[in-house]
Amino acid sequence: MQRNSGQIVIGLILLFLGGFFLLNNLGFLRGEAFLVFLGLAFVGAYVLTGRQVGFLVPGAVLVAIGLFSGLEQSRFFSGRQAGGGWFFIFLALAFAAVFVVDSLGRQAPTTWALFPAAGLGLFGLFVLGVDVLPRSVWRMSATWWPAILILIGVLFLVRPRR
Repeated sequence: MQRNSGQIVIGLILLFLGGFFLLNNLGFLRGEAFLVFLGLAFVGAYVLTGRQVGFLVPGAVLVAIGLFSGLEQSRFFSGRQAGGGWFFIFLALAFAAVFVVDSLGRQAPTTWALFPAAGLGLFGLFVLGVDVLPRSVWRMSATWWPAILILIGVLFLVRPRR
Protein backbone atom coordinates (compact mmCIF):
# COMPACT_ATOMS: atom_id res chain seq x y z
CA MET A 1 0.00 0.00 0.00
CA GLN A 2 1.49 3.30 -1.15
CA ARG A 3 1.12 6.43 1.05
CA ASN A 4 1.07 9.88 -0.46
CA SER A 5 2.91 12.83 1.04
CA GLY A 6 -0.31 14.29 2.47
CA GLN A 7 -0.89 11.16 4.57
CA ILE A 8 2.70 11.25 5.79
CA VAL A 9 2.48 14.91 6.81
CA ILE A 10 -0.85 14.54 8.60
CA GLY A 11 0.33 11.41 10.34
CA LEU A 12 3.55 13.04 11.52
CA ILE A 13 1.82 16.20 12.69
CA LEU A 14 -0.71 14.16 14.68
CA LEU A 15 2.06 11.97 16.11
CA PHE A 16 4.15 14.94 17.25
CA LEU A 17 1.15 16.93 18.51
CA GLY A 18 -0.13 13.97 20.50
CA GLY A 19 3.34 13.35 21.92
CA PHE A 20 3.71 17.00 22.85
CA PHE A 21 0.31 17.29 24.56
CA LEU A 22 0.82 14.03 26.46
CA LEU A 23 4.28 15.05 27.71
CA ASN A 24 2.96 18.53 28.51
CA ASN A 25 0.02 17.10 30.50
CA LEU A 26 2.40 14.86 32.42
CA GLY A 27 4.53 17.89 33.33
CA PHE A 28 7.61 16.97 31.29
CA LEU A 29 7.46 19.89 28.84
CA ARG A 30 6.72 23.59 28.85
CA GLY A 31 4.58 25.37 26.29
CA GLU A 32 7.50 26.68 24.27
CA ALA A 33 8.32 23.15 23.14
CA PHE A 34 5.14 23.08 21.04
CA LEU A 35 6.80 24.89 18.13
CA VAL A 36 9.86 22.64 18.33
CA PHE A 37 7.64 19.53 18.19
CA LEU A 38 5.64 20.90 15.27
CA GLY A 39 8.84 21.87 13.47
CA LEU A 40 10.25 18.38 13.99
CA ALA A 41 7.08 16.97 12.40
CA PHE A 42 7.79 19.03 9.29
CA VAL A 43 11.44 17.94 9.27
CA GLY A 44 10.22 14.35 9.51
CA ALA A 45 7.92 14.98 6.55
CA TYR A 46 10.91 16.35 4.63
CA VAL A 47 12.82 13.15 5.25
CA LEU A 48 9.92 10.76 4.56
CA THR A 49 8.61 12.48 1.41
CA GLY A 50 11.83 12.36 -0.55
CA ARG A 51 13.41 15.61 0.63
CA GLN A 52 10.78 18.11 -0.49
CA VAL A 53 12.22 21.43 0.65
CA GLY A 54 8.70 22.78 1.18
CA PHE A 55 8.61 20.78 4.41
CA LEU A 56 12.13 21.61 5.55
CA VAL A 57 11.70 25.40 5.52
CA PRO A 58 8.70 25.60 7.90
CA GLY A 59 10.26 22.86 10.02
CA ALA A 60 13.54 24.73 10.45
CA VAL A 61 11.78 28.05 11.08
CA LEU A 62 9.41 26.56 13.68
CA VAL A 63 12.28 24.82 15.49
CA ALA A 64 14.27 28.08 15.52
CA ILE A 65 11.34 30.11 16.87
CA GLY A 66 10.61 27.42 19.48
CA LEU A 67 14.24 27.33 20.64
CA PHE A 68 14.38 31.13 20.80
CA SER A 69 11.13 31.23 22.77
CA GLY A 70 12.41 28.66 25.23
CA LEU A 71 15.63 30.56 25.76
CA GLU A 72 13.72 33.83 26.11
CA GLN A 73 11.42 32.31 28.74
CA SER A 74 14.40 31.00 30.69
CA ARG A 75 15.86 34.55 30.75
CA PHE A 76 18.91 33.42 28.75
CA PHE A 77 19.21 36.76 26.97
CA SER A 78 20.39 39.65 29.08
CA GLY A 79 20.43 43.34 28.37
CA ARG A 80 17.81 45.85 27.44
CA GLN A 81 16.30 44.38 24.28
CA ALA A 82 19.05 41.94 23.31
CA GLY A 83 16.53 39.17 22.66
CA GLY A 84 15.11 40.98 19.61
CA GLY A 85 18.35 40.71 17.69
CA TRP A 86 18.76 37.10 18.68
CA PHE A 87 15.34 36.29 17.22
CA PHE A 88 16.52 37.30 13.75
CA ILE A 89 19.81 35.46 14.23
CA PHE A 90 17.87 32.28 15.10
CA LEU A 91 15.83 32.71 11.92
CA ALA A 92 19.06 33.19 9.97
CA LEU A 93 20.39 29.98 11.46
CA ALA A 94 17.19 28.21 10.38
CA PHE A 95 17.76 29.21 6.76
CA ALA A 96 21.44 28.33 7.02
CA ALA A 97 20.35 24.90 8.27
CA VAL A 98 18.01 24.59 5.26
CA PHE A 99 20.98 25.28 3.00
CA VAL A 100 23.22 22.73 4.73
CA VAL A 101 20.66 19.94 5.15
CA ASP A 102 19.09 20.26 1.70
CA SER A 103 22.47 20.52 -0.04
CA LEU A 104 23.76 17.27 1.46
CA GLY A 105 24.03 14.68 -1.27
CA ARG A 106 22.76 16.96 -4.04
CA GLN A 107 24.68 17.84 -7.17
CA ALA A 108 23.50 21.48 -7.10
CA PRO A 109 23.30 23.04 -3.63
CA THR A 110 20.22 24.97 -2.56
CA THR A 111 21.87 28.41 -2.58
CA TRP A 112 18.66 30.44 -2.38
CA ALA A 113 18.46 29.79 1.38
CA LEU A 114 21.69 31.72 1.93
CA PHE A 115 20.05 35.00 0.93
CA PRO A 116 17.41 35.11 3.71
CA ALA A 117 20.04 33.69 6.08
CA ALA A 118 22.41 36.56 5.30
CA GLY A 119 19.72 39.24 5.40
CA LEU A 120 18.18 38.06 8.66
CA GLY A 121 21.61 37.54 10.23
CA LEU A 122 22.82 41.03 9.32
CA PHE A 123 19.59 42.58 10.55
CA GLY A 124 19.86 40.62 13.79
CA LEU A 125 23.42 41.86 14.29
CA PHE A 126 22.24 45.40 13.59
CA VAL A 127 19.48 45.12 16.21
CA LEU A 128 21.96 43.69 18.71
CA GLY A 129 24.31 46.57 17.92
CA VAL A 130 21.58 49.12 18.54
CA ASP A 131 20.95 47.57 21.96
CA VAL A 132 24.58 47.09 22.96
CA LEU A 133 26.58 49.97 21.49
CA PRO A 134 26.52 53.36 23.23
CA ARG A 135 24.50 56.18 21.72
CA SER A 136 27.66 58.12 20.86
CA VAL A 137 28.66 55.42 18.38
CA TRP A 138 25.26 55.62 16.68
CA ARG A 139 25.40 59.42 16.54
CA MET A 140 28.82 59.23 14.90
CA SER A 141 27.68 56.58 12.40
CA ALA A 142 24.59 58.67 11.58
CA THR A 143 26.97 61.42 10.51
CA TRP A 144 29.58 59.34 8.71
CA TRP A 145 27.54 56.64 6.91
CA PRO A 146 27.88 58.40 3.51
CA ALA A 147 31.63 57.69 3.71
CA ILE A 148 30.82 54.01 3.19
CA LEU A 149 29.01 54.88 -0.05
CA ILE A 150 32.01 56.91 -1.17
CA LEU A 151 34.37 54.00 -0.46
CA ILE A 152 32.20 51.56 -2.38
CA GLY A 153 32.01 54.00 -5.29
CA VAL A 154 35.79 54.35 -5.36
CA LEU A 155 36.16 50.56 -5.35
CA PHE A 156 33.88 50.30 -8.39
CA LEU A 157 35.87 52.96 -10.21
CA VAL A 158 39.35 51.56 -9.55
CA ARG A 159 38.55 47.87 -9.82
CA PRO A 160 39.64 46.38 -13.15
CA ARG A 161 36.84 45.46 -15.56
CA ARG A 162 36.36 41.85 -16.58
